[in-house]
Amino acid sequence: MFADPNQILNRQANPNAFDHHKLKSPRYPLHFDDYSELLSSVVSLFKKQTNYDCMPTSSKVMVFDMDLPIREAFSIAARNDIVFATLWDSTKSQLVGMLTVTDLIDLLIHFHDQTNVIQEIITHKRIREWREMQNRTRPTFLVATTPSDTLWEAIELMQFKKIHRLPVISSKGALLHIITHSHLLAHLVQNVSFDAPVFRYSIEELGLGTYSNIVTMTRDTKVYEAVCVFAKRKVSAIPIVDNDGIVIDVFSRYDIVYIVRDHGDYHLDLTLAEALKMKPKIPVFTCTKTESFEKVLRHLASTRIHRLVCIDDDSKVVGIVSISDIFNFFMKAKVVGNDDEAMMSRSNSHTDVMFDDTLSEDLNLMADDNMF
Repeated sequence: MFADPNQILNRQANPNAFDHHKLKSPRYPLHFDDYSELLSSVVSLFKKQTNYDCMPTSSKVMVFDMDLPIREAFSIAARNDIVFATLWDSTKSQLVGMLTVTDLIDLLIHFHDQTNVIQEIITHKRIREWREMQNRTRPTFLVATTPSDTLWEAIELMQFKKIHRLPVISSKGALLHIITHSHLLAHLVQNVSFDAPVFRYSIEELGLGTYSNIVTMTRDTKVYEAVCVFAKRKVSAIPIVDNDGIVIDVFSRYDIVYIVRDHGDYHLDLTLAEALKMKPKIPVFTCTKTESFEKVLRHLASTRIHRLVCIDDDSKVVGIVSISDIFNFFMKAKVVGNDDEAMMSRSNSHTDVMFDDTLSEDLNLMADDNMF
């Protein structure tokens, strides 16, 4: 079942609601002797196709100059509905990293009790200055891949480096595309044959998702508490429940951007109810443990959302199934040993991204326009 809150609360009035029977057998998740065989159709597709095959015929990627003011950067990101941007350092003529919501979360947590400092930094500081102030360890070079590398190599690199997005750089240094797990999942659903047995198993049988220590909050919870959970628990979203524990909304890491974008309100004592009014309204997409792997994949791909809230018969939260969970599952098909050494070699060879003078000038101009 995938529905908005109203559909959830009026389940009996919906004739198309999924008629599921919650499985409580201790035999789940199932144990498989050979995950490479179980996932062979998935791995085969990703190994046969390259990053070029996954690239859209027309798309845009964002490149921000390191000297762009922080508030302007996040305002542009929110207006264009993007969650990240590649950073261009004109002093080095080089792409040097990514600007993500994590940067904003770091700022809000570090100065949570000094809203005047937050306002000063966001309004007047540039990206370069803020990154120099942060204590977070960053890679020396931008982690990237090439159009000719296979999708499986890209997936392995993202898992190995623990990153969620991977720039595709041409041999001449042009930024062509940003690969994300969401893009890869959509490509898989569009191209794979769902005849393989793995797609008929339920997500419970496959052990997909997180079902313990799930954090939920109410509309009265303060934004600061949610931000701290994002930072400490490394979760991407928090289900919002009513007094009966029924899921009514989801507050994600990216929703923090909307607080900063137009309202300029850096007081984290806002309630989640107030914060949620600042973002576009979208349905809450849910699933049950008994739904098939195929159905979950298709709905994640068609909606382009990053996670499903797993609910029980009473519409109460029992878990979260994220795209990251799915790609962690795919990695069970990975052969350890020599593959690890090969991955380390590939990851080292893909991190040093430099540019010739002509491309540097072109990128610099486009970075100043905030669009590439």
